[in-house]
Amino acid sequence: MSIFQSWIEQDRAVVAVDTLAYAATGELVESNKMVILAQSNSVMACRGSQLAFFQVLAQVWLVPGLTSYDNLAEKLPELISWAAANFPAGFPDEATQCEVHLVGWSEAKQSMAGVTYVADLNAKTAKLFGEVNRCRVAPLPKVPIPACFDDQRALQLARDQVAWMEGNTPTAVTGGRLLVAEITRAGTNVRDLGAING
Repeated sequence: MSIFQSWIEQDRAVVAVDTLAYAATGELVESNKMVILAQSNSVMACRGSQLAFFQVLAQVWLVPGLTSYDNLAEKLPELISWAAANFPAGFPDEATQCEVHLVGWSEAKQSMAGVTYVADLNAKTAKLFGEVNRCRVAPLPKVPIPACFDDQRALQLARDQVAWMEGNTPTAVTGGRLLVAEITRAGTNVRDLGAING
């Protein structure tokens, strides 16, 4: 399981994720839990199984016409359903479940927007978790959440999130580095805020 942060403002949105994950071999590696979708000026990120996330991403990349945040957000449940239909049987539940977070510029709202679905490819479900109103932080530790994004506050919040995960779900893998994608109407920039653990 990963950590996720997002802040939504009128003309700017920020998404932050950690990088530590298990490889297929079982070793700990730095991994990509966030993807820039330049054509729709949006970012997609995951918490949970990267195998399930990549299956959903394959649908995003294969389906033509997903050129805006709005049509991508509208089609996301259908894309998750297609991913589930093509997902091979026999994987344990933890390998088939993830949160899919989509953040980007919405022409319909004339502002940045975000939405989260919980995908379960074994159960073949895509449950709407909800839209992002101002910010979304997962997991949500019992600490003050910054009113707006700031690099140092986000890094400290990531450390609090990792500490919460270690105390509550010690078998989950979180940490590594904190990667931040900043989305504006002009495009998306990604930067590395450095090590979370230490």
